[in-house]
Amino acid sequence: MVSRRLLARELPENIAHIRDLTCEFVAPKALRTRLGDLCHSIWDAAVSSAPELIPLARRLPPSNQHPLLIHCANGHGRTGRFAAVWLLTLRFVMSGDDAIAMLRCARPGIAFGSRQHRLV
Repeated sequence: MVSRRLLARELPENIAHIRDLTCEFVAPKALRTRLGDLCHSIWDAAVSSAPELIPLARRLPPSNQHPLLIHCANGHGRTGRFAAVWLLTLRFVMSGDDAIAMLRCARPGIAFGSRQHRLV
């Protein structure tokens, strides 16, 4: 699941893991204390390197029973970039274009700057 930053009351019950990519906000206490919550701060519009994102993607396991949530502040830039790397790293897709197409179906507002697109 890719999303904007959710309020504690908006978080679905069955989420197994949360990857918070924001660094400009403090997560609500209810989210900070959730098992499986991992924060990796990335500034908005920054381009992280593949060597930085791939190990983080490997630490976010897929689950057939409980979805995971990847989010940043608005759910467009950082979220899309990390989710694309996650899809590629775990081989759910075979190309960056496939990852971007899949993510845009799930969240049409996902956007990639030219440097971010090259990273994927």
